[in-house]
Amino acid sequence: MALSSAIAEWLTSCFDLPSSVAIEDFFDGVSAAKILRKIDAEHFDAKFASQIRENVGANSVIAASNVKKLLSKSVEYNESLGSPLGRFPASLDAHKIAVEKDQEEIGRLLQLILGCAVNCDAKQVQFNPDLVILKLFWNSYLVTCLI
Repeated sequence: MALSSAIAEWLTSCFDLPSSVAIEDFFDGVSAAKILRKIDAEHFDAKFASQIRENVGANSVIAASNVKKLLSKSVEYNESLGSPLGRFPASLDAHKIAVEKDQEEIGRLLQLILGCAVNCDAKQVQFNPDLVILKLFWNSYLVTCLI
């Protein structure tokens, strides 16, 4: 859970999300999709964004559909970068994330998003400096995740 919190804090600080964004805000796929668009707007394009339904509310079917779409597009993205993370999300379960709100699965989803950020072309300019501003406690968790 601490690793997920560290990743969520880093993602919200890097991508100008409200500081009140919590891990629970990633279960419906909306916040994750917005972050992916900021990571690479060419790959996670307007077509991708239009497929993610916002205002999900308690509709777990829509939430699971959103998560499936972002998992698929994230796999494609990581494979295009030659990242070993391309195979990682194959075992992620959108149902567990969106419906069961499984903490372990959401942590793995956040790791996947972090992997997209640190493997993207803009990583040096856009994201890595923000690692420095995180609390030392969170930095150690992120380094563990990246190794």
